[in-house]
Amino acid sequence: MEAINSPDSARPARLLDYFRATRQRPKLHPREVQLLWIISLHLCFLPWALGGMRPWSCWFSLGFALVGFIFALVPRTYPSGHRDESIITLTAWPRLRQFPLFWIGLLVLSYIVLQGCNPSWHYAQNDTRWWLVRSPEVAWLPTSTATPFERFNLWRQFIIYTSAWLTLCTIWTGLVRRYSLKILLTVLVLNGLVLMVAGGIQRLFFNYAILGFIPRPAGTDGFATLIYHNHAGAYFALLAGIAATLAVWTQDHGERTFRKSTPAPIFALLAFCFSLTVLSTHSRGASLLLVIAFLLFVLWLLLRRLAPDARAIAMVAGSWPTIFFCNSISRARRRSLSFFSKRLSGIPVHSATT
Repeated sequence: MEAINSPDSARPARLLDYFRATRQRPKLHPREVQLLWIISLHLCFLPWALGGMRPWSCWFSLGFALVGFIFALVPRTYPSGHRDESIITLTAWPRLRQFPLFWIGLLVLSYIVLQGCNPSWHYAQNDTRWWLVRSPEVAWLPTSTATPFERFNLWRQFIIYTSAWLTLCTIWTGLVRRYSLKILLTVLVLNGLVLMVAGGIQRLFFNYAILGFIPRPAGTDGFATLIYHNHAGAYFALLAGIAATLAVWTQDHGERTFRKSTPAPIFALLAFCFSLTVLSTHSRGASLLLVIAFLLFVLWLLLRRLAPDARAIAMVAGSWPTIFFCNSISRARRRSLSFFSKRLSGIPVHSATT
């Protein structure tokens, strides 16, 4: 009877308190917090800057990427935690040189520079037409076509690739804590939520202009500030994958630390909303890729966890690809081969002089 009337037996739920993680998480390094701000501002800026489809947005993106990369290369000092109060210095170069994409990106960018320095055609135009002029080049080197920067040329492509490459290297070398990566992904999801709401309001009330005051280019059918529907579909498909990743991540962490609740359902709901947004963009390629990704996600859940709760989650997640596939078939625009032949036949043939 004494055991029954004891406080521990009267409140068995409190036994979990002995297993819950009560230790405070170490604070992020101030340099890492600053770097997290730079990366977050950069990645949140891109979708609002018309998806990086204008020259000014490319230059801003390159500036953000360069500043973040420089911050990531600055050495940091950490306390060792021993009684002698020694200091540990963390340098970025050893971590950077072990990153395969650093060397792969360096080779790709070098190849683009060789192409840009060895053009075989030059763009020319007058008041009524444009044409290409043949120019001498080094035959055994890769060549390119010299076109205006505003119309998208090789150097503009070089800036875009350089920004992406520097950002990946910055995240790899500068964010040394998993908690920093979780914060970055959460910020991207919240930014995508605001963009999704803005796009929905725009579709309902002023679909003729971007955000109500930027004229929409003729022949485009984008979503929110993303000009082209394929770009919008790919971006929100990526956000759906990030939200699903955060849902699994937070759920696993909550189970390991015996948390009473986790934000995993919220992230799962956001993943579902982003998936519906992909359908509203009418991007068939993004919808198909999203279906394949979620099928692989469900298969991964089934192989990873064979518990009843995991099967229920997998069944719910498995219903999403079916809905996406049916809706994409019913709502996608029908385009036959004759459509593409008409588009190709409408391209004027311009002369080239040797």
